[in-house]
Amino acid sequence: MRYVLFVLFVLVSCASSEYGDIEVFVCPPCPEVFSGFERCAFYEVDTQWAREGMLVDADQYAGVGTPVRVAGYMHHKFCFNDTHVVFGSANPTVFGLLISDNLMVRIASETLAENFASEYALLKTGNQGAHTRSFTINDLPVEHVFCPRHGCEQMLLSYIHAAEREIMFLAFSFTSRPIGDALVAAHLRGVHVQGVFDAWGAGSQHSQYHVLASQNISVTRYRPAQGVMHHKAFIVDDTVIIGSFNPSANANTRNAETLVALADPDVLAAVRAEFVRIAQ
Repeated sequence: MRYVLFVLFVLVSCASSEYGDIEVFVCPPCPEVFSGFERCAFYEVDTQWAREGMLVDADQYAGVGTPVRVAGYMHHKFCFNDTHVVFGSANPTVFGLLISDNLMVRIASETLAENFASEYALLKTGNQGAHTRSFTINDLPVEHVFCPRHGCEQMLLSYIHAAEREIMFLAFSFTSRPIGDALVAAHLRGVHVQGVFDAWGAGSQHSQYHVLASQNISVTRYRPAQGVMHHKAFIVDDTVIIGSFNPSANANTRNAETLVALADPDVLAAVRAEFVRIAQ
């Protein structure tokens, strides 16, 4: 009986694991990051990248694809096929791919592809498919959520609360007081916290820039020579949490967004290198 149970456990464990290439694109420029994908969801799209299979926020719709309206913004930036996904902070526009600072991740993962297909169907038809929140890729843990139904803020908070050594972040817009308070608490318990705000975002009314700076947390404001610093990425110890989500109440409760937590060392190295480039 013990042998049978052991074999069953191995089969179940293997079923939730998969193996595939992971690549990080640092923009600009990254004009080909969405090449080969027809089914996508974006906040906005320029004509040269527009496809009939794309979902676009209704207020940004320019006549190609399908307009989608949600309570806030349909703020996604993802594409998928049966075996691969690409997601991150860039919209397929000249501003997003050729001018502003953005990070995109492309992964060979049927599980992530099924998750994004489910979100795509929900936005397009109202029919929601299956979603796998936690699994592994290349024997490393992955967690994937959508806002508002899974709670992006709550997911990010869970990693910040568990941080032991360091937290680094790159934020275009960061107005969430719960996440700001969690970073202060992490700093006070000895976690090394540092972050970069886009200069425009840092000046908004509810930005957490001054809250964190007042607690002697190492935060800076940055604006590239052209465009904006549009990143939405956190490093918490050995995990990168990245997606379309700007830490804010609206993004958490009204927008259509996604966040993916990856413990992949190559993703960690790429995002850390981008942080160092901007923060220096």
